[in-house]
Amino acid sequence: MNHTIVYESNTVLLNKAVGYNRHKEVDDYLIRTTGDGGIYSTPEDLYKLDRALRVNQLLSAKSTQLLYQTPVLQDGADSEYGAGWFIEKSDGMKIAQHTGGLAGFKSLFWRDLKNNITIIALSNQGDAFPVFDFAKDIKKTLK
Repeated sequence: MNHTIVYESNTVLLNKAVGYNRHKEVDDYLIRTTGDGGIYSTPEDLYKLDRALRVNQLLSAKSTQLLYQTPVLQDGADSEYGAGWFIEKSDGMKIAQHTGGLAGFKSLFWRDLKNNITIIALSNQGDAFPVFDFAKDIKKTLK
């Protein structure tokens, strides 16, 4: 992964996208933190992460499987959230996905673990990109 960084105060961001809202007005942010909003990447690098997780290049097979396990809640129901992934099991699919968004940016990292399908969408059009509708449309298309 050559184009993924965690922002630090001395980080120089070359070719950083600018975020916009649905009215095409600048909706960027000046957050100076790590984690939410402070990690910058590209679809290519995220795809490399996907591939590495699928072949246990980063973690052992056992540890990788722990990423996709959901805890049982106090009421006995399964949580829908694993270790950094929202997990859904239905229609012959096992989906691990995560969305994100801040100011003029939205993202979707959607992975069908059973059928080896990955969809990565990054947008700098903020609220003009309906990320949840996009994810639902993906599922309909793949059925």
